[in-house]
Amino acid sequence: MSDPRNILQGLFVPEQRFANFGDALIRIHVLGFRCHQSTVVEIQSPITAFCGLNGTGKSTLLQLAASAYKNTAGQARYYVSNFIIAGTLDKRPFDLNARLKFEYLQQTQTDGSTRNKVVTLSRGSSKWTGYKNQPQRRTYLAGVGLYLPRVEEWDLATRQAKNVILRSTEPIKPETRTIISGILGNAYDTADENSVGLRGHFAKVVTVGRDGCTYSEINMGCGEGRIHHIVRVLEGLPDKSLVLLEEPETSLHPSAQHQFGKYLVDVCTRKRHQVFLTTHSEYLLRALPERSRIFLVRTPSGIKQIPGVSVDQAASLMADQYRHALHILVEDDVAQAVVAELLRVHDPYFLKTVKISMGGDKQQIQKFMEVLSEMALPACAVRDGDVGAAPKDKLFKLPGSLPPEKEIFNSAPFQTMMKERFDVIIPDLLVKLADKNHHEWFSELARQIPYDYNALVQISANEYLKSVPEGERQTLVNLIKASVNS
Repeated sequence: MSDPRNILQGLFVPEQRFANFGDALIRIHVLGFRCHQSTVVEIQSPITAFCGLNGTGKSTLLQLAASAYKNTAGQARYYVSNFIIAGTLDKRPFDLNARLKFEYLQQTQTDGSTRNKVVTLSRGSSKWTGYKNQPQRRTYLAGVGLYLPRVEEWDLATRQAKNVILRSTEPIKPETRTIISGILGNAYDTADENSVGLRGHFAKVVTVGRDGCTYSEINMGCGEGRIHHIVRVLEGLPDKSLVLLEEPETSLHPSAQHQFGKYLVDVCTRKRHQVFLTTHSEYLLRALPERSRIFLVRTPSGIKQIPGVSVDQAASLMADQYRHALHILVEDDVAQAVVAELLRVHDPYFLKTVKISMGGDKQQIQKFMEVLSEMALPACAVRDGDVGAAPKDKLFKLPGSLPPEKEIFNSAPFQTMMKERFDVIIPDLLVKLADKNHHEWFSELARQIPYDYNALVQISANEYLKSVPEGERQTLVNLIKASVNS
């Protein structure tokens, strides 16, 4: 079965973007707002998730994106001044020459060219100008304060709970009920929207039934009630809406956070919404396409971005960045195992002080290294043997001249272990794997043995290192250790 994330991402390939998502935002340039002196966001996915530490400008980007379109008829639109507010206590939340540039996708011309629409909002003598040139799109913003538990909101339904009159009851669509149940892990038997009123005042209240009891939003927790609200709104929005969500994982348990991320992928695939969100949740991030994730870092020279950040990188920086003597970046899990075993053999105590993270390809590693340098965090990278090294930039390489999977499978100690321990003849297996990408080799081997994938990679790395001359191993270890204080 195809990964839903890949299906969604496939809808956003350049030649199909406009047909699928219309005049969606594909670039935002923020100049002179709060901590964003010149931040350019290149949008690579229908879902864009801003993650990072507090104070890195995630909410600012979300709020400014809300002002990108004229809202549809009957809906209040958002302006820059709704969010960037100057006053007695905030005299300069924006520069005098602050500007906001939105680039919207346009249809490809008959000659194959595309001229995207660019609209710039700038500060006039007393207000922001440029709105009249914007396209129209239904825009929905769910801020942190969008939904309060009914007992905290203390509205008509709560305040007059014993006196309100039930005016009507309408079942929530079964498919919507199923979605909400799947996110929360609650098997609802019923779910209804009720209209209640008293002396000319009216309110809408959801009731659900499960395990033989019925209860309303008044007796729901914040996470449950908020998901009911957000999902019902997203399902009811017209196709190709712009959806902006501030930390949608609020009050959700970890599995619900992940399931909500999967729901966002699904609803964007079905309804072609474009979504921007802020989050601190690795569980939510894991459900999204790689190109959705943008990590923001505040450095002395401004806000830096790591587009396509891995979830492990994001989680490490958000939770553990000050707990390690050194961050070591590698390309993938096999390289991660080789470096871990290398340090374990030569200096196990040093291994306990480092964080080895998968950083993606050489371009991604380069960007990540630049950001870590700006943050004054000690870091180095150990790239694959076929990439090469740049020691002056603390970019080292694994032994050999091939990707680690190929180096391992070609090593004599590994082949001997596989024959003696698992009765597998690696040269014969390589013939069968000839049409597979080397990144799939260990998965296929683990399936055939069978054996736990991670354990197999670890013991294989250990055996492989026996074939690497000690001097070569020690040189790499010394380079890595020297990176701590360099």
